[in-house]
Amino acid sequence: MKKLLKNIRARFHNDIQEQITQYKQESANIIEVYKNEICKMIEDNIIEIIQKMEVDKYNVSNLIMTNNSDKMFFSCHYISDFYLTFQYIDTCKAATLCCEFNLNLPASQLFETGQETIQHVLRMRADIIQKSVLYLSGGLLPDACAKCSYYKLDRWINKEQINYINLSMQPAPCQCKCIYCMYARKKSSYNISDIDKYYSKVVDALSYAKSRGLISPNVRYQISSGEFAIHPYKIKLLDIIGNSNATFYTNCFKFDCHILNNLINNPRSSINLSIDSGTSETWHKIKGFNNFDTIINNLLKYKDNVKRGQITLKYIMLPGINNRNEDYMGVVKLMKILDVPTLTISRDVTSKYVSPNENNDKLITSTANMISTLKNDGLEYRLNHFFNDEIEKIMEFVNCKC
Repeated sequence: MKKLLKNIRARFHNDIQEQITQYKQESANIIEVYKNEICKMIEDNIIEIIQKMEVDKYNVSNLIMTNNSDKMFFSCHYISDFYLTFQYIDTCKAATLCCEFNLNLPASQLFETGQETIQHVLRMRADIIQKSVLYLSGGLLPDACAKCSYYKLDRWINKEQINYINLSMQPAPCQCKCIYCMYARKKSSYNISDIDKYYSKVVDALSYAKSRGLISPNVRYQISSGEFAIHPYKIKLLDIIGNSNATFYTNCFKFDCHILNNLINNPRSSINLSIDSGTSETWHKIKGFNNFDTIINNLLKYKDNVKRGQITLKYIMLPGINNRNEDYMGVVKLMKILDVPTLTISRDVTSKYVSPNENNDKLITSTANMISTLKNDGLEYRLNHFFNDEIEKIMEFVNCKC
């Protein structure tokens, strides 16, 4: 009996050893077959973690006390709300965080990958915020920001997601010849194939930012890259916008069904025209074309299909050219026809930081006269690109007239 039990144990032990050996071999075979896939999965996970760390490293929440509402520091709404602007896409100043084109702002080129571009933008923003916060403790303000009319001391709350994307890419096509346009003055020609890679890099950068959750679901787009109605990348830009709200800056030389569809599908979307005149004569002087009636007809086509507030007008004040009462009254008449309740009055931004005092005085009185005309007809106004002291002087003139 003892011998029998011994043989049974030996046989059982041998069977177990054979099964263990077999299982080891099968496991080794499985690992060998799937090891490349397993390694790839591990590698992808590691890369994703590293990328997330790279993004998080520059998130505003990690910056020193910037979201403490009790702490005051210098900033502006472009930085705090996280505006992202794409402009001269074939240069080292392709992406910036501001709309003040004339200042020497921190800017980024478009790198080979969207990831590189966005991470460089995040680093720029983090550096600006850090310097702004530390300034009250004896640091230095960013040079360009210190000169800006929007940059001030306040209790800023810095948002972590991009809330406004300004697609003002140049080079871009436009039929108009506005006398104040910084792009029209250059009169540079360009080949579509030469700049295609830069537009592709913009798309790649935005796609990366979206995939990393860096773009707010409530983001608003500004489309002011030349004239959108004739833009060769119109469909690609519409794909980027998707169902988001957008403002289309248009010269209205051409009525565009794609713009109209976005307006219909997005009640908060709008078009914006720099009307700059109330007569065909002044329009011709400023725009270089005698097509004022065509512009009005195209605006009426939009009006027939959209809601109140989706057509907006801007008036760039140009003393000596469009500061006539006939133009003011013409704009008032047009606003009533189009049911536009508010006019944005702006200065020529190309001369914002270089205008002599004499020109500023004319700008202030002309703007005050326009405001008085609007108020007399029950219309509203909004001032854009004026310094605070200029606004105070404008309102002094307006109050005197009242």
